[in-house]
Amino acid sequence: DLGLESMQLYPSFIEELQAETGIDVDFRLFSPHDGIVDPAALLRALQCACESRQVRILREHVTTVEPRDYAAVVIAAGAWSGQVRVKDVTLPTVVPIKGHLIGFQLESGVLGPTRRLGETYVLQRSNGFLIAGSNEQDIGFDHTVDAAICEDIHRRAAQLFQPLEHATPVKRWIGFRPRSATGDPHLGRVEGTNVWLAYGHYRNGILLTPVTAQRVADEIEL
Repeated sequence: DLGLESMQLYPSFIEELQAETGIDVDFRLFSPHDGIVDPAALLRALQCACESRQVRILREHVTTVEPRDYAAVVIAAGAWSGQVRVKDVTLPTVVPIKGHLIGFQLESGVLGPTRRLGETYVLQRSNGFLIAGSNEQDIGFDHTVDAAICEDIHRRAAQLFQPLEHATPVKRWIGFRPRSATGDPHLGRVEGTNVWLAYGHYRNGILLTPVTAQRVADEIEL
């Protein structure tokens, strides 16, 4: 239900973001209730929108937060959120679930809609970059890119899209999905504090971006 609510917000969210920043985030709908977006472009656009609204962005490694120093604190550090120490507040834990991805540079438009079978999927950006994934490993913050896993993803992806069989990946990388104990995101205010949680979205962080932002912002503004 949370995902459906967020998906309904996406068209207007993207329209406003692109109008304000001029950045194309490659948002496309292949059906009335689903779509894809480029996460990297979305992040660039959000950063641009923040800076245009005079938001100061400081790139620092934060390990401890004193909530009394701020009017409101939002913990939104993805898989690393549980490592942040907030004075007098116990944060719910999350586990980093490692996943591999591989990318191919192909002619734009050759794939069409996203294809998926089980845990295997292939999707293509407007610029032709095709992404194939994925796998899951509960092994902590291991940054190693495993060649054997990438080869397995390549084999599975070629079963979904035959031209990949003889294609060579141009990129291999990993990411960490923040999984909570229940599988549901930690979203909302910590009772009796000025601390809000916005993490634990697991594999749905990009999908849940609009609804997360709306709910947290609305609560803080009350």
